[in-house]
Amino acid sequence: MKILSSTIVVLMTTILFGTSVSATAAPPSDRDIEARKAQFMEKLEITDEQYDSVSNILDERIVAMMAVRDKYMSQGRNPDNRKFAREEIQEINENTKFRLSEVLTEDQMDKYETMVKKRKSEFKNSRKNHNGEALGNLSRVNRVL
Repeated sequence: MKILSSTIVVLMTTILFGTSVSATAAPPSDRDIEARKAQFMEKLEITDEQYDSVSNILDERIVAMMAVRDKYMSQGRNPDNRKFAREEIQEINENTKFRLSEVLTEDQMDKYETMVKKRKSEFKNSRKNHNGEALGNLSRVNRVL
């Protein structure tokens, strides 16, 4: 259970905040994760009434992303795996966006969309600067929430 918890923390950090974390890196503390999550919630100006729903959506996303990462990392580096992982991640993104749209206001969704675009742009720029490993860095395939 502790391993699963540590893995979720590492993946949550990567997904929510674009932090690059290798599979062997020590996971950030729960306190760090909660602080970053609070910062994210603050940027979107999440109300007390929305907090539990948004938090649950994010937590479920993390579990889904972790499953994709584990599934394809265990199969080794392969261009097909990367393609399939990307497709599954896109589904997770779409599902998360839909679920958030049911909870967030229009203004909050606009802010969310802006954050997503910014993360995508940052990710593309970081990929231009180096040749990352295809599956070794699968946690970096999608840095957006």
